[in-house]
Amino acid sequence: MPYLTEQKIRIFDGSGNELQPSQINWQTEEAVNCSFRQDPGPLNSMGNVKVNFHNPHAVYLHDTPTKGLFGDNARFYSSGCVRVDQVQDFVAWVLRDNGDWGPTEIQTVFTTGERKDVDVSNPPEIHTTYISAWANRNGVVSFRDDVYEFDMAGKVTFEA
Repeated sequence: MPYLTEQKIRIFDGSGNELQPSQINWQTEEAVNCSFRQDPGPLNSMGNVKVNFHNPHAVYLHDTPTKGLFGDNARFYSSGCVRVDQVQDFVAWVLRDNGDWGPTEIQTVFTTGERKDVDVSNPPEIHTTYISAWANRNGVVSFRDDVYEFDMAGKVTFEA
């Protein structure tokens, strides 16, 4: 399975032991008992970093290798999670009270692709909202597709 190796996708058995693609009999259902994890980096659709935050929907913030998407007007490309533009600056701000995490350290981790799980010393509160229409300062109204159909359902409040 050169594809898995080329895409930096690692395989783990039910006990968390890493397996090589050659150790799995792909002609059986053996693979359904495995977990697959793609290393962070330019091949991963979440880019270099994933930022978890407390919410009841398992939503998280993440980088993207497809930076050009931020210039698009219609940006419903993710599966419910949130892509972050200028993610390196955002991560530096989130880790601002963690002492050893400045822009150089963050860039080093992004460059090496090393997985680092970091407990945030002083986590910021992160609030999200769902907006499908708004007016700018000049009174020009912009509309976007109601992709979750919340407007049609009359939903105006969301659980915290």
